[in-house]
Formats: sequence, C-alpha cells, structure tokens
Amino acid sequence: MNKRTIIIFSIFISVAMVGGVFIYLYRDFTERLINKYNSKMVSCNDILEEDQCFLRDYCIGVFKPSCSTCSDLSFSHCERLSFGQVSETEKEKKLCEATSGRWHRNKLGNFCICPINEKFIKTAGCVK
Repeated sequence: MNKRTIIIFSIFISVAMVGGVFIYLYRDFTERLINKYNSKMVSCNDILEEDQCFLRDYCIGVFKPSCSTCSDLSFSHCERLSFGQVSETEKEKKLCEATSGRWHRNKLGNFCICPINEKFIKTAGCVK
C-alpha cells in the first residue's frame, strides 16, 4: 500500500468513529424527539385507555355511566380539546404555578390547588 491510500483509509476510519460516537451520544435525544412526534400524530379518538388519554395535554377523557341504570362513571372515550382550550389551560397552569399553586388534573378536569386561605382566579392566580 502506498502512503496516500493509508492516509485516505485513516481519514475514513476516523470519520466513521466520530460518526459512531455522535450516534451513540445523541441516540436518547433523537428517540425522545421521535416519541414526541409520534405522540402528536396519534389522534385522541384512537386512544382506548384512560391512562394514555391523560398523558396528552390536548386530550380529555369522556366518562359515562357503565350501564343505563348505573350511577358510577367509567371511561368512555377520549376527545381532542380545541386549540383555544389547550392554550387557555396552559396559561392558567403557568399562572397557578407562578403564584405558588399546584396544578392538578383528574376525571373532573384541570384545576389549581392553592395554599390554605387562598383561591384561584383565572386572571390573577392564587390570591387571598
């Protein structure tokens, strides 16, 4: 082998090693990006489980009685919230957390849990 071939081969191996290290280091980051993208692609109407519905901020669970004569509520299906509702909820959540409240989400909806003797006002946050 001549000297030129050895140099070209060394450069190729070096680039391959740097590429391998790059892929190894950013594998988790790209996997998170792909999962985030996939979760946005899923339609709320396709979700059949309550847990999966509540993982997405832009979906809301719909609960109905389990039978026509029953009074208990069970998960019926998942629906997508409108963009206005999502942005309003996000603003309320940020305001709640900025004024020392805790944001809570359950079957009854989204709401702010304020410290003792305070209540949540949509425009002001947790106030006395």
